[in-house]
Amino acid sequence: MGSRALRGWLSRPLLDRDAIFARHDAVDELTRSRAILEELTKTLTRIADLERLATRVTVRTASPRECQTLAESLEACGELNLIVNQLRGPLLLELAAALDPLTDVSETIRATIGDEPSISARDGGVIRAGIDAELDELRSIARDSKSILLRIEEEERAKTGIPSLKVRFNSVFGYYIEVSKANFAKVPAEYIRKQTLVNAERFITPELKVIEDKILRAEERSIAIEVRLYEAMLVAVGARAAAILDTARAVGALDAIGSFATSAVKQRWCRATLSEEMEVDVDEGRHPVVESLTTRFIPNDTRIHRDRNGIQIITGPNMAENRPTSGRSR
Repeated sequence: MGSRALRGWLSRPLLDRDAIFARHDAVDELTRSRAILEELTKTLTRIADLERLATRVTVRTASPRECQTLAESLEACGELNLIVNQLRGPLLLELAAALDPLTDVSETIRATIGDEPSISARDGGVIRAGIDAELDELRSIARDSKSILLRIEEEERAKTGIPSLKVRFNSVFGYYIEVSKANFAKVPAEYIRKQTLVNAERFITPELKVIEDKILRAEERSIAIEVRLYEAMLVAVGARAAAILDTARAVGALDAIGSFATSAVKQRWCRATLSEEMEVDVDEGRHPVVESLTTRFIPNDTRIHRDRNGIQIITGPNMAENRPTSGRSR
């Protein structure tokens, strides 16, 4: 976001004197507030590209982990707001005011998505427990199907008085209750006969049929519920996309200003004095790119005055591209 803001500033330079001074004042204050600058820079590293994330949420392609990143970034924006509010510059305070952490958005994401979600909602394991009672039940069934069947078996044995009663499964009938011929007389009236064997009878009950359906389709149905809940969350968060983008622009501007201040401190740059006169006076100027590539760069003075030397042609190897094959410099 900072790179995006800087690119915009370079392609559309400020023309208003007060706006230029306000930006210079912001950079100047940060260079004189080293502890705050360091804290600001550290916090900015925890904020992901909010513009990209907002776009992906809006078109509903954001993954659960990207949504988590969005929540973490917005929470860091709240900390950034507190840091910038320690400063006094009008532009910095204006950006702090625009730095809305959108607590409702991060809370919605945190309340919906679990701590360690899978990559996609269609993989399951994304929605936090306690959000949907049916989803919790289906997950429990899928996880504890064996214990559920054992519980039903024990309950039916106790109810019928048939100690040898068994709950079994096959691909033809699904889940069923098997009772030996010797205990046929004890079978309750609500049992529905499904198959007769030489030494046993097999039955189903309405309750067992419901449990069977839940067990066999628990994963499929739970994923469908997760996808529905996740899509609903994306819609809710997407409705706040405009506000997220406003915060993103404020973060980008702070990132760019902070980078100016950091470079000024590291490279020992000084603040330019702006004049209404048609002139440029630079003492011991250095090109930042060239200076970053070599320690042998020699500073140069620059004097351009409209009435004396308003037009200058600079030649030589500085910033030129040497082409040995032609013997010429361009």
